Amino acid sequence: MYELGEGRIAENKWHKALDSLASVRWPLRFEVFRDGHRPIVIDGAHNPDAALQLSKSLTKFGRSLAPCGWNMVVGVFADKDVRQMLPHVLPLAAQVIVCKPDHPRGAEPHVIAEEMRKLRPELRLTVEPEIDAAVRKALQTDSLPIAIWGNLHMAEAARKTITTLGLDYWM
Repeated sequence: MYELGEGRIAENKWHKALDSLASVRWPLRFEVFRDGHRPIVIDGAHNPDAALQLSKSLTKFGRSLAPCGWNMVVGVFADKDVRQMLPHVLPLAAQVIVCKPDHPRGAEPHVIAEEMRKLRPELRLTVEPEIDAAVRKALQTDSLPIAIWGNLHMAEAARKTITTLGLDYWM
């Protein structure tokens, strides 16, 4: 038997559950920080499917925030299929800083930059091997929103730099 009072309790629990989910943060998965008025998205996207999802999320999130594109910091592992990842995300870039993950599997940034040049020869590319320096450089350049992606190891190091600088969550 379903009574009216029980329905209100169930509805209230449902709303509480939805409110709780809205406040959940999943580090390194479309985690958004802010630098003043601009967002900094960190995502550990490290394969073609994740790159596709990241591109969809950046497009949706950045409709009004990134009309001129994203300033990207990218560092990938050498054993990942970067040729299949880049076509998803690179069209959204206004400029890119390529770094090297501090890991034995980290791809050389100049190699990744060359792959990017094949797809977007006009794109402004910078190689900054150190993750910390790459993030700091991205923060110093104009007011473009920033997207940091390529693998979880690099994204975690970038996140440490961002939190060390005292930047907080977007919302």
